[in-house]
Amino acid sequence: MRKILLSGIIAIVIGGGLFFSLNGQKIVHTDSVDVNQFVVANYNIENGFDLVSNGSEYAEFIPNFKGWDRESFEKKFNNIAKVISDLNPDVIAIEEIENENALNELKKRLDVRGVHYTYFAITSNKQSAVQVAVLSKFRITDKQEIGLASQRRERPILKLTLDIAGNHLIIYANHWKAKTGPESMRLEYARALMTDIAVLPKGSDYIILGDLNSNYNEFETITKEQRINDTAGITAINDLLKTTTIKNGVKKVADKVDVVADSSDSLRYNLWLEIPRNDRMSETFGKEKDTPDNMIIPKAMFDKKGISYIDGSFSVFSPSYLLDKNGRPFRWEGKDRRNNLRPDGYSDHLPIFAKFSTKPFEVEQKNSMTVPTQTKLLESKKAPTQITVSQIYDKNITGKSDLILRGCVVISKSKGGVIIKQQNSRGIFVYDPPFDMKLGFSYDLRVTDIVDYKGLKEIKTIFDAKENGKMEYRKLLLKYSNQDLSASEFQNEVVTGVEGFISRGKFVYGQNKEIGIYFVDKKVKPKNLTKIIIKSAQVGCYEKPQLAIVNGADFVVAE
Repeated sequence: MRKILLSGIIAIVIGGGLFFSLNGQKIVHTDSVDVNQFVVANYNIENGFDLVSNGSEYAEFIPNFKGWDRESFEKKFNNIAKVISDLNPDVIAIEEIENENALNELKKRLDVRGVHYTYFAITSNKQSAVQVAVLSKFRITDKQEIGLASQRRERPILKLTLDIAGNHLIIYANHWKAKTGPESMRLEYARALMTDIAVLPKGSDYIILGDLNSNYNEFETITKEQRINDTAGITAINDLLKTTTIKNGVKKVADKVDVVADSSDSLRYNLWLEIPRNDRMSETFGKEKDTPDNMIIPKAMFDKKGISYIDGSFSVFSPSYLLDKNGRPFRWEGKDRRNNLRPDGYSDHLPIFAKFSTKPFEVEQKNSMTVPTQTKLLESKKAPTQITVSQIYDKNITGKSDLILRGCVVISKSKGGVIIKQQNSRGIFVYDPPFDMKLGFSYDLRVTDIVDYKGLKEIKTIFDAKENGKMEYRKLLLKYSNQDLSASEFQNEVVTGVEGFISRGKFVYGQNKEIGIYFVDKKVKPKNLTKIIIKSAQVGCYEKPQLAIVNGADFVVAE
């Protein structure tokens, strides 16, 4: 397996010219762009072919052959121009554009819409049907193409240096091998990329972006795709680009705290962590939400010099017209003469974007979280409401809010979140907290979004937090004494000392009471009719009340 990872990986750097256009159109110059807040985006436009036959087109995009005619071309390129002009980024990487002629056709339509890009660059691998391009309102001072010796038909990595008010920002625009190929092919891209990054001056500002055909948490999802897993679970995006770390013996995607605290400066931050887990999607496969399009930044983007990331600004551009009725990307559908269908749609991907600045990095956006012990509950013109967890249930609070919850102790912790509870109050689930909430520690929290998910009350967004120290959390657990655990008053409690047996997905306990039971770790799930004593279980809900067992330590098999 080591041979697969290390052999045949030779980066080829191809020098290239810089491109710009002054074709009589009104040009927006660099000094008119707000360097204190500029937008960098990425968009895989899906098959952006022109109407000139080059012999390298996919069969369905041979001009005037299978419906790819003037009508389809105009519709496709006008639609893509609408998306980019509505987003109006200052820099945008584009994947699946056929060539420079196709890129110029897109630029013309952007000019008509009043969005002008003075500078552009595009890869030039004639063996590939599609290229990687970048449109920029900032001057491009250097261009290189990083190719792979063993994948000459694939897209090179486009490396550009931008001049932003005298600061250098390096863009690595990528379109890695699709998952029609194994992970070892994406490892070659990552290794070539890391070879180039390794020789950058210390503290360089750069952005790795593009369609990496890898989820932000690929080390988890690859285990479900054995067809592509020829690397024993080693992934390009996580292991080679170093976007994961080990904490308490568990591998996890590195968050901002991990990256900033990393003394080796080797960890990188994937901006997908800026938004709630349920919202992480730029492409779908069946019912699965995928994140093949990524934006990854180094520790240098969190400092006080050069270019800095604007905290909490990463997002997916998803206006309603880019989504179908099922909330999936409204992908391009070509002309179908048999069914009298006109061409329409956009792409199977959604654009992603983030904001950057020449000002020093500041923690100020709603989804940001640094080290909690160093933050203060933020002030606003309208003071947040101090409330108890019990009042959230009593008043049935959901949606956007601005609440202060004090003395919230973490009484249970799992992969997807934590349960917090106040003294003499109730518990509530915190979904995917933006920092490491430690078991047994107390926090003051500022909460800005609460949801009901499948019947379970959850905190979705924490705006800010303050750590108070470690507490004896076990005294806050619910000790079982013949309660009906399916009653709503016990939702989000952590119950202990319940004895019963498993019966076809139910837990039968007490005097013939029963409730659904879910084992997060399927490997520890007991056989039917096994008697167990529960030491710790969340009283949850997934459309119906259920107990959630996190791991094998949460119960024992009764004699």
